[in-house]
Amino acid sequence: MRDTQQEHVANNQNIVFEKVVTNEGGGYHPNNGAFIAPESGFYVLSSSTMCATNGEVLAAMVHNGNIVTRMYCHGDGGRHDQGSQTVVVQMFAGDSAAVKNIDTVKK
Repeated sequence: MRDTQQEHVANNQNIVFEKVVTNEGGGYHPNNGAFIAPESGFYVLSSSTMCATNGEVLAAMVHNGNIVTRMYCHGDGGRHDQGSQTVVVQMFAGDSAAVKNIDTVKK
């Protein structure tokens, strides 16, 4: 979760979250926005993106660099918008997951 707007996130850059609701095992690394699985197992990954008024954001949840799912939001008519996804991913110890910015457009 971010308390502030994260601007100027480059394409294919991890989105770094300031606050994480659950980080059992300490796998989330706030310095680079990556989650590194501390143990093998099934993990629930959930994220939401909010775009600014009249903006667009296309983000993706990635596992070991491969896109698992995408999130899209498109604020129009002077309003914000939000896109959300939740997935269950089988990860092995040391696998990584992150939310990456795919494309941001400010109108």
